Amino acid sequence: MDQSDHNELDRKYGMKHVHLKIPYILHQTWKTRNVPRVTYNWIRSWTDLNPDLEHWFWSDEATEALMLRQFYFYYGLYKWYPWSIQRADAMRYFVLFEFGGIYADIDVECLKPLDQLVLNHACVLAKEPDIISYIHHGRNRSLSSNALMACRPRHPFMKLVIENLFSRIERNGLLETTGPFMLDDIVQTYTAGMANLRKEDELLVLPDDYCISTNKVAIKSGVIAKCQQLIKKSAGVSVKQKLLCDEVLSERHKKDNVDVDSNRAYVVHHLLHTYNFKNYTNLDQRDQFDIFNEMTAVKDPFEQLIKIPSYVKFRSKQ
Repeated sequence: MDQSDHNELDRKYGMKHVHLKIPYILHQTWKTRNVPRVTYNWIRSWTDLNPDLEHWFWSDEATEALMLRQFYFYYGLYKWYPWSIQRADAMRYFVLFEFGGIYADIDVECLKPLDQLVLNHACVLAKEPDIISYIHHGRNRSLSSNALMACRPRHPFMKLVIENLFSRIERNGLLETTGPFMLDDIVQTYTAGMANLRKEDELLVLPDDYCISTNKVAIKSGVIAKCQQLIKKSAGVSVKQKLLCDEVLSERHKKDNVDVDSNRAYVVHHLLHTYNFKNYTNLDQRDQFDIFNEMTAVKDPFEQLIKIPSYVKFRSKQ
């Protein structure tokens, strides 16, 4: 990456006047305001359990306006991404850097109030379920997840993530360019030097039982089939993989609603794989809902952005 890329955010923002706390704002995104109805109760759970939480819902239209206005240096990259999930991945980093707050995928359900988690830290990341990290992806460690993140504005970790987006474009696949593999690499780099960071620049990666998943994840992600193959061989199978597979294939796992028993969990991730838009963009009207009509407290960031004159020309026709 050219040094000018590293300096772009410094030139634009100065990185001097920063908010030291995570704003109590929830950011979520979907291509349009018409959202799959299966996610309705999960989306509602955030403000039901956190009534003071401000809720911003980003459509592709709003995100593009933000990129044009605040991150034009990265707009070409944003538009270049061949898959919509790459743009959805990238937008959450830009939104959290610009505004701060909490980002959650629409298939993540809140289980308890977030105030203690958010108010006491500067930047927080969840982990992918271990069955996804170790079995589905075959990794040798728990991966960081971009399905649930919370950061103060201008946090240097989010700055580092954004600055590395250009250098990842030659990697193969979604996970390496904008997703959890990319994010986890940056986490490893950032935390290696965290002993010298100020408190307001620290990063907390949550224990895996703070973000749990439904047992349907094992079925949808092909983990059960992979475990059935793994237990037939001994070479190359780690102790962690064996323990996870024993649990996945157990009778208890088939009956339980979640993969991990935890009273400490803040969220449960249902992993609908909504990035596979072809399964969700041609839904019948009864299978989707207009989030701004049915959840009137939810704010459209675009309505705020168009108050700035330079945004007006970017609004697409209704």
